[in-house]
Amino acid sequence: MGHTHRVLVVDDEAVNIEIMNGILEKEYQVLFSTTGKDAIERATTEKPDLILLDILMPDMNGHEVLSLLKQNKETSEIPVIYVTALSESKYESTGLEIGAVDYLTKPINPTVALARVKNHLERYQAIRKSRTLAQKLSMILRSVGDGVFGMERDGTISFINPAAEWILGYSDKEMYQITINSFFPHDDDKSAHALMEAMNSGTALREEHAVFERKGGSAVPVEYIVNPLVDTSGIVGAVCIFRDISARLERADQEISQAVHRSVLHALIETGSSIPNLDQLFSTALNMLQSVPWLAPSPRGALFWREDTLLHGPEALILKTWKNIPDSLLNHYMEHGVMGTPSQSAVEQSQPLFMERADTRFSNDLSEMEPHGQLCIPVVEGTEVVGVLTLILPNGTHPNPHETDFAAFYMTALAGLVNQKSNDPDALHAQ
Repeated sequence: MGHTHRVLVVDDEAVNIEIMNGILEKEYQVLFSTTGKDAIERATTEKPDLILLDILMPDMNGHEVLSLLKQNKETSEIPVIYVTALSESKYESTGLEIGAVDYLTKPINPTVALARVKNHLERYQAIRKSRTLAQKLSMILRSVGDGVFGMERDGTISFINPAAEWILGYSDKEMYQITINSFFPHDDDKSAHALMEAMNSGTALREEHAVFERKGGSAVPVEYIVNPLVDTSGIVGAVCIFRDISARLERADQEISQAVHRSVLHALIETGSSIPNLDQLFSTALNMLQSVPWLAPSPRGALFWREDTLLHGPEALILKTWKNIPDSLLNHYMEHGVMGTPSQSAVEQSQPLFMERADTRFSNDLSEMEPHGQLCIPVVEGTEVVGVLTLILPNGTHPNPHETDFAAFYMTALAGLVNQKSNDPDALHAQ
Protein backbone atom coordinates (compact mmCIF):
# COMPACT_ATOMS: atom_id res chain seq x y z
CA MET A 1 0.00 0.00 0.00
CA GLY A 2 1.40 3.43 -0.96
CA HIS A 3 2.04 5.98 1.73
CA THR A 4 0.15 9.25 1.59
CA HIS A 5 2.66 11.48 3.37
CA ARG A 6 6.40 11.94 2.90
CA VAL A 7 8.78 12.76 5.74
CA LEU A 8 12.30 14.11 5.16
CA VAL A 9 14.80 13.05 7.85
CA VAL A 10 17.92 15.26 8.03
CA ASP A 11 20.89 13.93 10.05
CA ASP A 12 24.60 13.63 9.33
CA GLU A 13 24.80 10.26 11.13
CA ALA A 14 23.54 7.23 9.19
CA VAL A 15 22.62 5.32 12.34
CA ASN A 16 20.15 8.03 13.37
CA ILE A 17 18.56 7.96 9.93
CA GLU A 18 18.20 4.17 10.16
CA ILE A 19 16.54 4.45 13.57
CA MET A 20 14.08 7.08 12.35
CA ASN A 21 13.37 5.11 9.19
CA GLY A 22 12.55 2.05 11.25
CA ILE A 23 10.05 4.06 13.28
CA LEU A 24 8.34 5.78 10.33
CA GLU A 25 8.53 3.47 7.33
CA LYS A 26 5.32 1.55 8.07
CA GLU A 27 3.26 4.76 8.09
CA TYR A 28 5.12 7.16 5.81
CA GLN A 29 7.42 7.41 2.83
CA VAL A 30 10.78 8.36 4.30
CA LEU A 31 13.28 10.57 2.48
CA PHE A 32 16.67 11.43 3.95
CA SER A 33 19.54 13.89 3.68
CA THR A 34 22.89 13.87 5.45
CA THR A 35 23.81 17.51 4.85
CA GLY A 36 22.00 20.83 5.26
CA LYS A 37 22.60 21.78 1.62
CA ASP A 38 21.10 18.55 0.33
CA ALA A 39 18.16 18.91 2.73
CA ILE A 40 17.32 22.32 1.31
CA GLU A 41 17.54 21.03 -2.28
CA ARG A 42 15.33 18.01 -1.57
CA ALA A 43 12.81 20.08 0.35
CA THR A 44 12.58 22.47 -2.60
CA THR A 45 12.26 19.83 -5.32
CA GLU A 46 10.32 17.05 -3.58
CA LYS A 47 8.10 19.08 -1.23
CA PRO A 48 7.93 16.71 1.76
CA ASP A 49 4.95 17.02 4.08
CA LEU A 50 7.16 17.27 7.20
CA ILE A 51 10.88 17.54 8.04
CA LEU A 52 12.72 15.99 11.01
CA LEU A 53 15.84 18.17 11.36
CA ASP A 54 18.94 17.47 13.45
CA ILE A 55 20.41 20.58 15.01
CA LEU A 56 24.14 19.85 15.08
CA MET A 57 25.58 19.03 11.65
CA PRO A 58 29.08 19.78 10.36
CA ASP A 59 28.43 21.77 7.17
CA MET A 60 25.35 23.75 8.19
CA ASN A 61 23.59 23.56 11.54
CA GLY A 62 19.85 23.09 11.95
CA HIS A 63 19.20 26.78 12.68
CA GLU A 64 20.78 27.81 9.38
CA VAL A 65 18.86 25.18 7.46
CA LEU A 66 15.58 26.17 9.11
CA SER A 67 16.18 29.87 8.42
CA LEU A 68 16.78 29.21 4.71
CA LEU A 69 13.70 26.98 4.51
CA LYS A 70 11.53 29.72 6.02
CA GLN A 71 12.91 32.33 3.60
CA ASN A 72 11.96 30.23 0.55
CA LYS A 73 8.32 30.49 -0.56
CA GLU A 74 8.50 26.91 -1.84
CA THR A 75 9.36 25.49 1.59
CA SER A 76 8.32 28.11 4.15
CA GLU A 77 5.06 26.33 5.07
CA ILE A 78 6.54 22.84 5.58
CA PRO A 79 6.41 21.97 9.32
CA VAL A 80 9.86 21.25 10.83
CA ILE A 81 10.44 19.23 14.01
CA TYR A 82 13.84 19.61 15.64
CA VAL A 83 15.67 16.44 16.73
CA THR A 84 18.09 17.17 19.59
CA ALA A 85 20.22 15.39 22.10
CA LEU A 86 19.56 16.14 25.76
CA SER A 87 22.78 18.15 25.88
CA GLU A 88 21.47 20.33 23.03
CA SER A 89 18.28 21.43 24.83
CA LYS A 90 19.60 25.01 25.00
CA TYR A 91 19.03 25.23 21.22
CA GLU A 92 15.35 24.29 21.38
CA SER A 93 13.99 27.76 22.22
CA THR A 94 16.03 29.32 19.40
CA GLY A 95 14.62 26.79 16.95
CA LEU A 96 11.05 27.43 18.06
CA GLU A 97 11.62 31.17 17.60
CA ILE A 98 12.92 30.64 14.07
CA GLY A 99 9.88 28.55 13.13
CA ALA A 100 10.19 24.95 14.26
CA VAL A 101 6.81 23.51 15.29
CA ASP A 102 8.10 21.00 17.87
CA TYR A 103 11.12 18.99 18.95
CA LEU A 104 12.12 15.40 19.73
CA THR A 105 14.92 14.45 22.07
CA LYS A 106 17.43 11.67 21.59
CA PRO A 107 17.30 8.81 22.27
CA ILE A 108 14.07 8.74 20.25
CA ASN A 109 10.95 7.29 21.86
CA PRO A 110 9.14 5.59 18.92
CA THR A 111 5.65 6.13 20.38
CA VAL A 112 6.26 9.84 21.06
CA ALA A 113 7.89 10.33 17.64
CA LEU A 114 4.98 8.74 15.78
CA ALA A 115 2.42 10.69 17.79
CA ARG A 116 4.10 14.04 17.20
CA VAL A 117 4.69 13.41 13.51
CA LYS A 118 1.07 12.32 13.12
CA ASN A 119 -0.29 15.36 14.99
CA HIS A 120 1.74 17.89 13.02
CA LEU A 121 0.98 16.24 9.69
CA GLU A 122 -2.74 16.40 10.45
CA ARG A 123 -2.42 20.02 11.51
CA TYR A 124 -0.43 20.87 8.36
CA GLN A 125 -3.00 19.15 6.15
CA ALA A 126 -5.83 21.01 7.88
CA ILE A 127 -4.02 24.32 7.32
CA ARG A 128 -3.47 23.47 3.63
CA LYS A 129 -7.12 22.51 3.18
CA SER A 130 -8.22 25.66 4.94
CA ARG A 131 -5.95 27.78 2.75
CA THR A 132 -7.17 26.03 -0.41
CA LEU A 133 -10.76 26.56 0.65
CA ALA A 134 -10.05 30.22 1.37
CA GLN A 135 -8.46 30.60 -2.07
CA LYS A 136 -11.47 29.00 -3.75
CA LEU A 137 -13.85 31.16 -1.71
CA SER A 138 -11.86 34.25 -2.67
CA MET A 139 -12.03 33.23 -6.33
CA ILE A 140 -15.80 32.76 -6.08
CA LEU A 141 -16.25 36.12 -4.36
CA ARG A 142 -14.18 37.83 -7.06
CA SER A 143 -16.14 36.23 -9.89
CA VAL A 144 -19.75 36.65 -8.73
CA GLY A 145 -21.73 39.62 -10.01
CA ASP A 146 -23.52 40.25 -6.72
CA GLY A 147 -21.91 42.44 -4.09
CA VAL A 148 -20.68 40.62 -0.98
CA PHE A 149 -19.23 42.09 2.19
CA GLY A 150 -18.67 40.88 5.73
CA MET A 151 -18.84 42.84 8.94
CA GLU A 152 -17.76 42.49 12.53
CA ARG A 153 -20.07 42.64 15.54
CA ASP A 154 -19.47 46.41 15.80
CA GLY A 155 -20.52 46.97 12.17
CA THR A 156 -17.05 47.55 10.72
CA ILE A 157 -16.36 45.94 7.33
CA SER A 158 -14.19 42.82 7.46
CA PHE A 159 -14.08 41.79 3.78
CA ILE A 160 -15.55 42.85 0.45
CA ASN A 161 -15.60 41.52 -3.11
CA PRO A 162 -14.87 43.54 -6.30
CA ALA A 163 -18.56 43.69 -7.28
CA ALA A 164 -19.42 45.44 -4.01
CA GLU A 165 -16.53 47.86 -4.50
CA TRP A 166 -17.78 48.68 -8.00
CA ILE A 167 -21.44 49.08 -7.02
CA LEU A 168 -20.74 51.22 -3.94
CA GLY A 169 -17.78 53.15 -5.32
CA TYR A 170 -15.36 52.46 -2.48
CA SER A 171 -11.85 51.06 -2.81
CA ASP A 172 -10.81 47.98 -0.89
CA LYS A 173 -8.79 50.05 1.60
CA GLU A 174 -11.60 52.57 2.10
CA MET A 175 -14.12 49.83 2.89
CA TYR A 176 -12.13 48.65 5.90
CA GLN A 177 -12.25 52.13 7.43
CA ILE A 178 -16.04 52.52 7.47
CA THR A 179 -19.05 50.88 9.10
CA ILE A 180 -22.33 49.55 7.75
CA ASN A 181 -23.96 52.90 8.55
CA SER A 182 -22.06 54.42 5.61
CA PHE A 183 -24.03 52.24 3.17
CA PHE A 184 -27.41 53.72 4.09
CA PRO A 185 -28.70 57.25 3.39
CA HIS A 186 -28.11 59.68 6.25
CA ASP A 187 -31.83 59.97 6.94
CA ASP A 188 -32.28 56.18 7.16
CA ASP A 189 -31.22 55.09 10.64
CA LYS A 190 -33.79 52.30 10.82
CA SER A 191 -32.31 50.09 8.09
CA ALA A 192 -28.81 49.98 9.56
CA HIS A 193 -30.28 49.37 13.02
CA ALA A 194 -32.46 46.50 11.71
CA LEU A 195 -29.45 44.92 10.01
CA MET A 196 -27.33 45.09 13.18
CA GLU A 197 -30.22 43.78 15.25
CA ALA A 198 -30.67 40.79 12.94
CA MET A 199 -26.94 39.97 13.17
CA ASN A 200 -26.83 40.25 16.95
CA SER A 201 -29.94 38.09 17.35
CA GLY A 202 -28.54 35.42 15.01
CA THR A 203 -31.38 35.70 12.49
CA ALA A 204 -31.32 36.23 8.72
CA LEU A 205 -32.68 39.46 7.26
CA ARG A 206 -33.95 39.86 3.70
CA GLU A 207 -34.95 43.14 2.05
CA GLU A 208 -36.29 43.08 -1.51
CA HIS A 209 -36.53 46.86 -1.95
CA ALA A 210 -33.88 48.88 -0.14
CA VAL A 211 -31.54 51.75 -0.91
CA PHE A 212 -27.77 51.81 -0.38
CA GLU A 213 -25.75 55.00 -0.63
CA ARG A 214 -22.70 55.09 -2.86
CA LYS A 215 -19.54 56.96 -2.03
CA GLY A 216 -20.36 60.54 -2.91
CA GLY A 217 -23.98 60.30 -1.82
CA SER A 218 -25.83 58.92 -4.85
CA ALA A 219 -28.47 56.28 -4.15
CA VAL A 220 -28.60 52.78 -5.61
CA PRO A 221 -31.69 50.55 -5.25
CA VAL A 222 -30.77 47.09 -3.99
CA GLU A 223 -32.10 43.86 -2.62
CA TYR A 224 -30.03 42.13 0.03
CA ILE A 225 -29.88 39.26 2.47
CA VAL A 226 -27.84 39.26 5.67
CA ASN A 227 -26.83 36.08 7.50
CA PRO A 228 -24.99 35.96 10.83
CA LEU A 229 -21.56 34.31 10.97
CA VAL A 230 -21.32 31.84 13.84
CA ASP A 231 -18.41 29.81 15.20
CA THR A 232 -17.90 27.83 18.39
CA SER A 233 -17.69 31.04 20.40
CA GLY A 234 -21.01 32.33 19.09
CA ILE A 235 -21.91 35.13 16.66
CA VAL A 236 -18.75 36.76 15.29
CA GLY A 237 -20.26 38.94 12.55
CA ALA A 238 -22.41 38.74 9.44
CA VAL A 239 -22.18 38.48 5.67
CA CYS A 240 -24.35 40.54 3.33
CA ILE A 241 -25.08 39.60 -0.28
CA PHE A 242 -26.72 42.37 -2.29
CA ARG A 243 -27.72 43.11 -5.87
CA ASP A 244 -28.17 46.37 -7.76
CA ILE A 245 -31.77 46.29 -9.01
CA SER A 246 -31.66 49.57 -10.95
CA ALA A 247 -32.01 47.82 -14.31
CA ARG A 248 -34.90 45.68 -13.06
CA LEU A 249 -36.78 48.69 -11.72
CA GLU A 250 -36.12 50.58 -14.93
CA ARG A 251 -37.54 47.68 -16.97
CA ALA A 252 -40.59 47.56 -14.71
CA ASP A 253 -41.08 51.32 -15.08
CA GLN A 254 -40.77 50.98 -18.85
CA GLU A 255 -43.35 48.20 -18.94
CA ILE A 256 -45.76 50.29 -16.88
CA SER A 257 -45.06 53.34 -19.03
CA GLN A 258 -45.63 51.35 -22.23
CA ALA A 259 -48.91 50.00 -20.88
CA VAL A 260 -50.03 53.54 -20.06
CA HIS A 261 -48.93 54.72 -23.50
CA ARG A 262 -50.96 51.98 -25.18
CA SER A 263 -53.97 52.85 -23.05
CA VAL A 264 -53.77 56.57 -23.86
CA LEU A 265 -53.25 55.88 -27.55
CA HIS A 266 -56.24 53.53 -27.61
CA ALA A 267 -58.36 56.15 -25.80
CA LEU A 268 -57.36 58.79 -28.35
CA ILE A 269 -58.41 56.61 -31.27
CA GLU A 270 -61.65 55.50 -29.61
CA THR A 271 -62.63 58.92 -28.30
CA GLY A 272 -61.30 60.95 -31.20
CA SER A 273 -63.47 59.12 -33.70
CA SER A 274 -66.62 60.41 -31.98
CA ILE A 275 -65.50 64.00 -31.39
CA PRO A 276 -67.60 66.29 -33.65
CA ASN A 277 -65.02 68.91 -34.69
CA LEU A 278 -61.29 69.54 -35.03
CA ASP A 279 -60.99 72.12 -32.26
CA GLN A 280 -62.39 69.69 -29.72
CA LEU A 281 -60.19 66.94 -31.11
CA PHE A 282 -57.02 69.02 -30.67
CA SER A 283 -57.99 70.00 -27.12
CA THR A 284 -58.92 66.44 -26.14
CA ALA A 285 -55.74 65.04 -27.70
CA LEU A 286 -53.50 67.44 -25.74
CA ASN A 287 -55.31 66.74 -22.47
CA MET A 288 -55.09 62.97 -22.96
CA LEU A 289 -51.40 63.13 -23.83
CA GLN A 290 -50.56 65.09 -20.73
CA SER A 291 -52.11 62.46 -18.49
CA VAL A 292 -49.17 60.11 -19.03
CA PRO A 293 -46.93 59.81 -15.91
CA TRP A 294 -43.89 61.64 -17.25
CA LEU A 295 -46.01 64.69 -18.19
CA ALA A 296 -48.73 64.62 -15.52
CA PRO A 297 -46.67 66.34 -12.76
CA SER A 298 -46.33 69.47 -14.92
CA PRO A 299 -48.85 69.34 -17.79
CA ARG A 300 -47.91 72.30 -20.02
CA GLY A 301 -47.91 72.37 -23.78
CA ALA A 302 -49.24 73.71 -27.04
CA LEU A 303 -50.42 72.20 -30.31
CA PHE A 304 -50.01 73.87 -33.70
CA TRP A 305 -51.57 72.74 -36.98
CA ARG A 306 -51.61 73.89 -40.57
CA GLU A 307 -54.94 75.28 -41.75
CA ASP A 308 -54.13 76.47 -45.28
CA THR A 309 -52.64 73.78 -47.52
CA LEU A 310 -51.28 76.49 -49.79
CA LEU A 311 -48.95 77.69 -47.05
CA HIS A 312 -45.81 75.77 -46.11
CA GLY A 313 -43.10 75.74 -43.47
CA PRO A 314 -43.27 76.92 -39.86
CA GLU A 315 -45.13 80.11 -40.84
CA ALA A 316 -48.15 78.00 -41.83
CA LEU A 317 -48.64 76.50 -38.35
CA ILE A 318 -51.40 78.06 -36.23
CA LEU A 319 -51.87 77.67 -32.46
CA LYS A 320 -54.86 75.34 -31.98
CA THR A 321 -54.88 74.54 -28.29
CA TRP A 322 -52.71 74.95 -25.21
CA LYS A 323 -52.51 74.10 -21.55
CA ASN A 324 -50.91 76.05 -18.68
CA ILE A 325 -48.82 78.22 -21.00
CA PRO A 326 -47.34 81.38 -19.38
CA ASP A 327 -48.98 84.56 -20.66
CA SER A 328 -45.82 85.95 -22.25
CA LEU A 329 -45.26 82.76 -24.24
CA LEU A 330 -48.95 82.43 -25.11
CA ASN A 331 -48.97 85.97 -26.52
CA HIS A 332 -45.92 85.10 -28.61
CA TYR A 333 -47.57 81.92 -29.92
CA MET A 334 -50.76 83.81 -30.85
CA GLU A 335 -48.89 86.56 -32.66
CA HIS A 336 -45.93 84.69 -34.19
CA GLY A 337 -46.83 81.01 -34.01
CA VAL A 338 -43.75 78.83 -33.71
CA MET A 339 -41.44 81.41 -35.26
CA GLY A 340 -38.51 82.26 -33.02
CA THR A 341 -39.06 79.18 -30.81
CA PRO A 342 -37.45 75.73 -30.60
CA SER A 343 -40.48 74.32 -32.43
CA GLN A 344 -39.41 76.27 -35.52
CA SER A 345 -36.13 74.31 -35.55
CA ALA A 346 -38.01 71.00 -35.14
CA VAL A 347 -40.28 71.88 -38.07
CA GLU A 348 -37.37 72.95 -40.27
CA GLN A 349 -35.48 69.74 -39.45
CA SER A 350 -38.64 67.58 -39.71
CA GLN A 351 -37.64 65.55 -36.65
CA PRO A 352 -38.24 65.57 -32.89
CA LEU A 353 -36.12 68.02 -30.95
CA PHE A 354 -35.45 68.38 -27.24
CA MET A 355 -33.91 71.65 -26.14
CA GLU A 356 -32.70 72.08 -22.58
CA ARG A 357 -32.99 75.61 -21.16
CA ALA A 358 -35.22 76.53 -24.07
CA ASP A 359 -36.04 79.77 -22.28
CA THR A 360 -32.62 81.12 -23.29
CA ARG A 361 -33.34 80.55 -27.02
CA PHE A 362 -36.33 82.88 -27.37
CA SER A 363 -36.36 86.42 -28.60
CA ASN A 364 -35.75 89.25 -26.13
CA ASP A 365 -39.39 89.70 -25.17
CA LEU A 366 -39.38 86.18 -23.65
CA SER A 367 -35.97 86.25 -21.98
CA GLU A 368 -37.54 86.59 -18.51
CA MET A 369 -39.30 83.21 -18.67
CA GLU A 370 -38.57 80.68 -15.95
CA PRO A 371 -35.94 78.05 -16.83
CA HIS A 372 -37.45 75.10 -18.69
CA GLY A 373 -36.88 72.62 -21.50
CA GLN A 374 -39.00 71.93 -24.56
CA LEU A 375 -39.76 68.72 -26.42
CA CYS A 376 -40.98 69.53 -29.94
CA ILE A 377 -42.61 66.80 -32.07
CA PRO A 378 -43.33 67.71 -35.72
CA VAL A 379 -46.01 65.83 -37.70
CA VAL A 380 -44.76 65.04 -41.19
CA GLU A 381 -46.94 63.88 -44.06
CA GLY A 382 -44.95 63.14 -47.15
CA THR A 383 -42.49 66.03 -47.33
CA GLU A 384 -44.69 68.52 -45.50
CA VAL A 385 -44.93 69.32 -41.80
CA VAL A 386 -48.62 69.69 -40.98
CA GLY A 387 -48.38 70.15 -37.23
CA VAL A 388 -46.09 70.36 -34.24
CA LEU A 389 -46.51 69.50 -30.59
CA THR A 390 -44.62 71.61 -28.03
CA LEU A 391 -44.29 70.19 -24.53
CA ILE A 392 -42.84 72.44 -21.83
CA LEU A 393 -40.87 70.39 -19.29
CA PRO A 394 -39.49 71.42 -15.88
CA ASN A 395 -35.86 72.49 -15.91
CA GLY A 396 -33.60 69.45 -15.58
CA THR A 397 -36.18 67.01 -16.98
CA HIS A 398 -34.92 64.91 -19.89
CA PRO A 399 -37.36 62.76 -21.88
CA ASN A 400 -35.96 59.33 -22.70
CA PRO A 401 -36.10 57.80 -26.20
CA HIS A 402 -39.18 55.70 -25.34
CA GLU A 403 -41.09 58.81 -24.28
CA THR A 404 -40.05 60.76 -27.37
CA ASP A 405 -40.99 57.86 -29.65
CA PHE A 406 -44.39 57.56 -28.00
CA ALA A 407 -45.11 61.29 -28.40
CA ALA A 408 -44.20 61.04 -32.11
CA PHE A 409 -46.40 57.96 -32.59
CA TYR A 410 -49.24 59.67 -30.71
CA MET A 411 -49.04 62.67 -33.04
CA THR A 412 -49.10 60.37 -36.07
CA ALA A 413 -52.31 58.80 -34.74
CA LEU A 414 -53.75 62.30 -34.20
CA ALA A 415 -52.85 63.24 -37.77
CA GLY A 416 -54.84 60.23 -38.98
CA LEU A 417 -57.89 61.39 -37.07
CA VAL A 418 -57.47 64.95 -38.36
CA ASN A 419 -57.35 63.68 -41.94
CA GLN A 420 -60.53 61.68 -41.39
CA LYS A 421 -62.37 64.73 -40.11
CA SER A 422 -60.84 67.02 -42.75
CA ASN A 423 -62.47 64.82 -45.38
CA ASP A 424 -65.81 64.97 -43.55
CA PRO A 425 -67.64 68.26 -44.28
CA ASP A 426 -69.90 67.77 -41.28
CA ALA A 427 -66.93 67.45 -38.94
CA LEU A 428 -65.21 70.50 -40.38
CA HIS A 429 -68.16 72.75 -39.72
CA ALA A 430 -69.49 71.17 -36.52
CA GLN A 431 -69.63 73.42 -33.50
